[in-house]
Amino acid sequence: MASIERTAYPRFKRYYTLAELTEIYTPTPKEIAFALGVSQGEANYLSMMVLLKVFQRLGYFPKLADISFQIINHIQSFLKIPEQINLNKINPRTLSRQKIAIRSQLNVSSYNDQADQLVKQMVFQSALVMDNPADLINVTIEELVKERYELPPFLTLDRLVCHLRNQVNQQLFSEVTSQLSLEEQERFNELLNSHSNRERSFYNDLKKLPKRSSRNHLNDLLIHLTWLET
Repeated sequence: MASIERTAYPRFKRYYTLAELTEIYTPTPKEIAFALGVSQGEANYLSMMVLLKVFQRLGYFPKLADISFQIINHIQSFLKIPEQINLNKINPRTLSRQKIAIRSQLNVSSYNDQADQLVKQMVFQSALVMDNPADLINVTIEELVKERYELPPFLTLDRLVCHLRNQVNQQLFSEVTSQLSLEEQERFNELLNSHSNRERSFYNDLKKLPKRSSRNHLNDLLIHLTWLET
C-alpha cells in the first residue's frame, strides 16, 4: 500500500491560516446564488455551501464529520448563519441531492465504470515505465481530474493501482523468463543464495551502488562492471 502523504491525493490540512481560509473557502456571489437556489433552510444552505467549497478543493466529497471545524466555521460566519445551526442532522437524502447538484454545477461526473476503465488503462500503460505505487496513483489522479471525474476514496484507488501494477509486473516477469534457458534461470536463482563463506548474496553485489568519486573507487567500479558483463 502507498502512503497517502507520498501521493498527490488531495486531503485536508491540520490547520489553516485566516488567509488560506479566505482565499480557498470563501463563497463567491455566484456560488451563494447557486446554493440559495437549490437549498431550503439554513442548515441545508450551509451544508450545500460547505460541500461545494470542499469539493472544489478536494475533487471528492468527504464525510461531513471529517471536514475541519475551521472550514465550516469560516463559511458559516461569512454567510452569517447562526452558530446554533449545525450539520449533524442533515438528511442523507438531502446530502445525496446536494452532491448531484454540485457535480452538475461543476460539470464533474461521479466515479463510474468509465472512470474505472480509464484508471485501468492509465495504470497498465504507466506501469510499463514506472513502478512506484505513489507515482502510479499520481498519474491516475491527474487523468481523472483532466477528464473531470470525481476521485474515488484513496483506499479504493490504492488497492486498484497495486492490483494492476502486480498484473503488469507479472506479465513483464513472464516475458523475460520465457526468453531464458533453464541454465540461465538457475544462474539467476543462484544469485539469491548466501554461501557459507559470504555474508551477502551475489544479488547484493549485483545491485551495489557506486561510492563517491575517487580513483580507487573508479577502479572498483570498473571491476564491478566487468563482473556484471559476465
